[in-house]
Amino acid sequence: MRKYSIAIVEDEETHAKRLSEFLFSFAKEEDLNIEILQFSSAVEAAETFKGQFDILFLDIQMPGMNGMELAKEIRKADPRVMIIFVTSLAQFALEGYEVAATDYILKPLSYPEFSIKMHRAFKKLPKDGDSVLRFTSQSGFIVVPVSDVIYCETSGHTVIYHAKTGDYRKHQPMKDAEKELANFDFLRINSCYLVSKKEIVGMANHFVILQNGERLLVSRPRLAEVAATLREEGK
Repeated sequence: MRKYSIAIVEDEETHAKRLSEFLFSFAKEEDLNIEILQFSSAVEAAETFKGQFDILFLDIQMPGMNGMELAKEIRKADPRVMIIFVTSLAQFALEGYEVAATDYILKPLSYPEFSIKMHRAFKKLPKDGDSVLRFTSQSGFIVVPVSDVIYCETSGHTVIYHAKTGDYRKHQPMKDAEKELANFDFLRINSCYLVSKKEIVGMANHFVILQNGERLLVSRPRLAEVAATLREEGK
């Protein structure tokens, strides 16, 4: 069973405790496996964040860095995490559009409203394991959805993940990248390239042609296998 990682960022212990109790009650009702981490300040949460959470419950009004400021910082690194604001004033929640917030919950918390919003939220979460890649950068961690990766390319002892949002690097052999992406429909076309099948539109001579117009060379030993795979895909 997949474990969902949830963070609560709330400076008022009473509200944090109630939210945690509601989450465990909901998880028991829906037979979900969850883990909860609580933070009493946005700064503490920011220092801990490494792209590891599925859902963040953020209180908007907190001393120092507030929940909205934290959400903006997190969104720079993680476009995937689900953000739910907890606030006593609905007008603050409207700012959530800036950070693609999933929802907001008004204080004081009531379980019926919470349950409805959780059913809505969990329907949007992937059910079959992690579907993101994590990279380190000068500013910290960056989370990239696997669905955004176009292809991987080796460069020395590094694999470059070419994604729709940019290029990301990991110090690893290609075989590790291939293992990491084994469940996500990628095709090895030579020793240097591992390509997302959905990004391939066709094949010409010894090259696969991608949706973005790039052409990647297929090695001679893999030519028949790649051609057969693409024919099965109707490309």
